[in-house]
Amino acid sequence: MVRRIIVAGVVSMLVLTVTLSREFYNRTSADPFFSLTLAGFLFVFFSIARWPILDVLQLSATTLILACLQVLVLRIDFKALPAFALLGVAGFALQADRWLRSAREEKSTRYAFLPPLLLGLFRTGINGQAAPQDPRFGFVRF
Repeated sequence: MVRRIIVAGVVSMLVLTVTLSREFYNRTSADPFFSLTLAGFLFVFFSIARWPILDVLQLSATTLILACLQVLVLRIDFKALPAFALLGVAGFALQADRWLRSAREEKSTRYAFLPPLLLGLFRTGINGQAAPQDPRFGFVRF
């Protein structure tokens, strides 16, 4: 029980840190491929959905809350590409929540969020070599 509370706190902290990061907003505004990569996690999220209608409602509400937080705290304009990235971030958070609440989840879906997370965060090329740095933001890009 304590482990689940700690993991939930860490996941919440990571989601809020990413959402309220101006660098993340700048990167997702400038790099459509990164935003779409994060939004691509939705394919995994919905492929293992048990109740698709409920999952759409949860994902919409979570994304709306994260987008409102981002606009209000960072005092920025709403843009579509960061919103797509926030869809993926909300999907990561909801998948982690599924994992925490489900004691008897199938092994095949337990760590379904790890491959897209690694792809989105580390952004390695197809041949496994690290992608070049973007000198404007200091982030890895294709």
